Amino acid sequence: MTFENSAEQYKPSEVHQPSTVALLPSNSDYQNFFKSNQQPGTEPSVIDFGNSNIYGNHKKLLASDVQMPMPWEIEPGLNRAVTETIVEPLAKAVGDKINQDRAEKDLQKIPDAAWSKAYSEFPQLKEAGLTEKQAITLMKAIVLNELEHLNLIDVAQDTAAGFGYAQAERTIGFTQLSPNAVKERESEFPQQLGTLKKQEVQSLENPKKAPELVAATLVHYIKQFSKYGYPINEETLGYAYNPDLYTKSGHKDIMPTMERLQNSEHASNIRRWLSTFPD
Repeated sequence: MTFENSAEQYKPSEVHQPSTVALLPSNSDYQNFFKSNQQPGTEPSVIDFGNSNIYGNHKKLLASDVQMPMPWEIEPGLNRAVTETIVEPLAKAVGDKINQDRAEKDLQKIPDAAWSKAYSEFPQLKEAGLTEKQAITLMKAIVLNELEHLNLIDVAQDTAAGFGYAQAERTIGFTQLSPNAVKERESEFPQQLGTLKKQEVQSLENPKKAPELVAATLVHYIKQFSKYGYPINEETLGYAYNPDLYTKSGHKDIMPTMERLQNSEHASNIRRWLSTFPD
């Protein structure tokens, strides 16, 4: 049995999207992202990003569409609190991604007890053959990889979420899951995650909640793998958390052949992080 095209059997909402998402919305959801405060009959002013391509095609933005200070509006004289919460986090992101040392330091914000609690809350991890040490190591490797590959756009997304501008489909926090993804896992695992209802963004921004969110996501894929007889191990689960291979029809390939899996950059990253933990 081949699994190359098996991802086509899933709904798009079941596929965890990668963390490399744009801060600004697409043309289709642009008007829903900002709330207009332009007065009738006035000529809108325009913020021009010039030659910068950090925001893709959205180089110009109607200034009247912005109700609150956003990263591109920062200028001398604004409240220091805004600078501390927007400018400095962006400036601390080195280059295109966070380095490995910083990812490991950030991981320490998650207490050891939270990892063990997540393992005990989801017995499916043990039933799938993962010992507590294996499961916790895998969950840590996933979070470390997400932290390591945070870029300026991701940091800006987290900052915007802190101001109440989190979009349901955008990934944020240590786990780089979206509020929509958390809602889906709530429905799937009400006993473990039911208390997070209407607190999805807060849970994503709370490092202590990361283990149970990752555990729920892994168990979601364990159930899918079991259904199709697909191998369940650290590599396949780590890859499925953020799949980067595609089927011939363009869908995310959740269950690629073992041969194809070797071509996954994400799987390679997970293997590298797993190798940093002692046996």
